[in-house]
Amino acid sequence: MNRLFDSFDVLLPRTQADKWAVIACDQFTSEPEYWDGVKELVGDAPSAYHCILPEVELTEAGDDRYAGIRRSMSKYLDDGSLAGYPDGFVYVERTLEDGSVRQGLVGVIDLEAFDYHAGSVSLIRPTERTVEERIPARLRIRSNALIELSHVLLLCDDDEFSLIEPFAGEKSSLTCLYDFDLMQGGGHIAGWLVNGERAGRLRAALDSYYSRKAAEMAGTDPIYFAVGDGNHSLAAAKANYERLKALRAESEQTVGSGTVRPDDAALARARYAMVELVNIRSESMVFEPIHRILTGVDTNDLLGFLRRGLGAEAKEADCRTADGFGHGDSAAAQGADTFCLGVCTCEGEQTLEIPARRGDLPVMLIQNALDSYLGSHPGDIDYIHGADTVRHLACRPGAVGLLLPDIDKAGLFRWIAANGPLPRKTFSLGHAREKRYYLEARRL
Repeated sequence: MNRLFDSFDVLLPRTQADKWAVIACDQFTSEPEYWDGVKELVGDAPSAYHCILPEVELTEAGDDRYAGIRRSMSKYLDDGSLAGYPDGFVYVERTLEDGSVRQGLVGVIDLEAFDYHAGSVSLIRPTERTVEERIPARLRIRSNALIELSHVLLLCDDDEFSLIEPFAGEKSSLTCLYDFDLMQGGGHIAGWLVNGERAGRLRAALDSYYSRKAAEMAGTDPIYFAVGDGNHSLAAAKANYERLKALRAESEQTVGSGTVRPDDAALARARYAMVELVNIRSESMVFEPIHRILTGVDTNDLLGFLRRGLGAEAKEADCRTADGFGHGDSAAAQGADTFCLGVCTCEGEQTLEIPARRGDLPVMLIQNALDSYLGSHPGDIDYIHGADTVRHLACRPGAVGLLLPDIDKAGLFRWIAANGPLPRKTFSLGHAREKRYYLEARRL
């Protein structure tokens, strides 16, 4: 296999898929009660929950928790919990909270074409800056994993709707792999196997897509895919692959060193990572800003700092905004736009209007200001999907919620090509409950 995005040997739960599928590990980090509910629902049934580590549990996880993850993976491979479907893609339809349907294709990408480091010009690039301190915990799981589960959403920019959307009209002739309601208000999901002649047709469409992207970006380093969600999980997969390559090279160069040499099959499997491909052009692909909640702060002091540092003014009504990439639709002659920042505290909600030079990223201005403040003042920060959740959490004493402006998804590939990855936690693909659930698996 030497293609950028290709088929794989699919593993799926034989029974109780509604207990198997759980939401991405980096969700509900400020709401441990959500994960308590997952644990109660799942119980001892085969579940992806037993094969992942939710971030809310990260600081408390000891060696036993990591060992338990590997034991669960081994058990599911050995006891027949997982059914196999060789050499295929999975066409997915996810019905979201508002009734819209997000279409996707589950396959694997070649990690040789992905680089998460700053300055990357790889064909597959992250959308946000990778915080390398977040990789080790994920790498610890990945390096010992027997199966791969993925919550990664990979973006394509397919204005001809030639890759994913054609399968919607072919569902009746495809094998349905699953069709059920997701737990905890996650909506509905259904998936169909794409293999054989149809997989070959998809590969031809991908080749055409690559040619179009190369032509559109002539004179620059082209981007074929961008990681829309799960940046750090994919970075961990890449780091693990590079680790195995280094071990292989060391074992070849130093005879008798005692270095365990990864076998060819293991290295080949590690070279690929499972993702769900989604089209940024789809109406169902809604980009939501990721908001901020600060706790343990002096609220008046923080708000005063933001007003002084950002030149913000309080506004009674909605103000004209630049979009999330700083491309306002009515840029002033002076080359400046403004954007609105919603501020929530236990005393209520207000709106701040903040000036920005044309091309400035609102999220970058806000994050830089918060990093500066927290560098010399007490307090903690978390990143929240959903304005209502921010408002709820901001009702507590010593808490400040910041509601960031919306994102214009049409500018995403253009921004990354010109400037590199976005700042961390810039946008989210939909609300928290609309994140990708762990469902399909593959052997590592």
